Amino acid sequence: MLFDPEVTRVIVYGTPEWVGLLLLLVSFVGSLYLTLPLCLVFAYRASSREIALWWGGLLSIGYVLVTGLKYLIGRPRPGLTPPFLTENLHVGFRMLADLAIEPTTPAFPSGHAFTATVFCGALFAELDIGTRRSRAGVAAILVLLVGISRVVHGVHYPGDVAAGMILGGFYLEGMIRLKRRLSTV
Repeated sequence: MLFDPEVTRVIVYGTPEWVGLLLLLVSFVGSLYLTLPLCLVFAYRASSREIALWWGGLLSIGYVLVTGLKYLIGRPRPGLTPPFLTENLHVGFRMLADLAIEPTTPAFPSGHAFTATVFCGALFAELDIGTRRSRAGVAAILVLLVGISRVVHGVHYPGDVAAGMILGGFYLEGMIRLKRRLSTV
C-alpha cells in the first residue's frame, strides 16, 4: 500500500482542485526555498551567530544527507500530474507549482517531508510560544499536511513521505543531542 501506484493514483485524482492548490502553498513548509530564508530571519532577529549556524547547518546538512540518500536509492517518482492544470494557473501560482512539483531528484525518501519534520520539529523544540502541547500539535499538523501535499501532487508515494518523516525525526533528534553535547563542552 505504501508504494502502490493505484493507491497513489486514487489519492491524486480523487483530490479536488482547490485542495490541491491549497496544499501547493502548504508544501513550501518542507522546502528550502522557504525554510532557509526563515532561518536567516530568526538568526537576524536573535542577533546570534550561534543560532544562524545551528539553523543553517541543521537544514543544509540534512538536505545534503537526504539528497545523497535519494540518489543512492534511486527510486523513481509516481510521475502523476497534480489535481490541477498548471497552465490554467496565474503566472505566480504557476511559478510556485514549478518549484514544488517539478522535482529533479529521485523520490525516496521525500525531501519535503524530511525538511518539514526537521524544521517544524526544531521550531517546536526551540520556541517558547504557547504551550509545549500546542507547539507539538501545530508542528505535527504542518508536517502531516506537507506529507499529504507531496502525495496529492503526484510526486511521491505514501511510503516516500513516511520514510522522509521518520528519517527527519531521527536526524533532528541526533542533531539536538549533538548540540546539547557541544554546548556543555
